[in-house]
Amino acid sequence: MAEEHDEHMQEVFEQMVREILPSTVITNFVMIAEVVSDDGTDLSLTVSSNITPWLAMGMLKSAEEMIVTGECKFPN
Repeated sequence: MAEEHDEHMQEVFEQMVREILPSTVITNFVMIAEVVSDDGTDLSLTVSSNITPWLAMGMLKSAEEMIVTGECKFPN
């Protein structure tokens, strides 16, 4: 069940990216989402199929630095 959910989330994410960035090639991704259900709130992590653990960690570390330095702008 969890594997089917992860595959579905990956398909949804890929479609969303295609719509937002139609002329961009995405080679790897890490998606983190807060998911609320009847069972409570969970953290969902989805990664591209060919990503390596070291690349995922590097992307997360870079994203953390972007948030801390203010490079990433949050909606008001």
